[in-house]
Amino acid sequence: MTWTYTDANGNSSTQDQDVLINFPQIDSMANVNECQSFTLPTITGSNLSGNEMYYTGSNGAGTSYSSGTVLNFEDFQNYPVTLYIYDEVLTTPSCFSEETFTLTLQDCEPPVILPPNEILIPEFLTPNNDGFNDVWNVRNVFTIDPKAQVYIFDRYGKLLKALSQSEPFWDGTFHGKQMPSNDYWYLVQLINEDSSGLPMSQQLKGHFTLKR
Repeated sequence: MTWTYTDANGNSSTQDQDVLINFPQIDSMANVNECQSFTLPTITGSNLSGNEMYYTGSNGAGTSYSSGTVLNFEDFQNYPVTLYIYDEVLTTPSCFSEETFTLTLQDCEPPVILPPNEILIPEFLTPNNDGFNDVWNVRNVFTIDPKAQVYIFDRYGKLLKALSQSEPFWDGTFHGKQMPSNDYWYLVQLINEDSSGLPMSQQLKGHFTLKR
């Protein structure tokens, strides 16, 4: 940068000065694919202003979110969503840094790790090949009881699928035809033996929702 000095008599002189501008540099962030919600992490980088934020538009435009904000599945109509991480330390001239990542939230159940002696019956089936709840199964049931029987019915009581240890999943079809979005009913029958070795039966009944 060159400075020019002029006195009252019109005499002037110039002087060069090196000016060091510390440009902000935001660290990049990997794309995100989560169930239901995601908490925006702390923005990291170098020479940041302290006012760095997440935005839905480029150059600090759109809706802004601070670190620690929880974004939920219902917050956006379509996925994936591109989010912009933006920081600006000067206005003239513009001195900024921007990084982007995509956020995908699934309307799904979070992963559940069950103890070996418990079963879990999912409430939803969403067979859209997104890797979440694409098939319906009673988790752990055939580990607890290899002889267990699981039946799936439509709302009129028509048997659609009988699950077994060798075929423990239902993909939402009947004879190769996709079943519509609706509620479906299940019957889980556990086969136990009493002290004399005679079979006893315990039943679990309920319904779940198929969404397309």
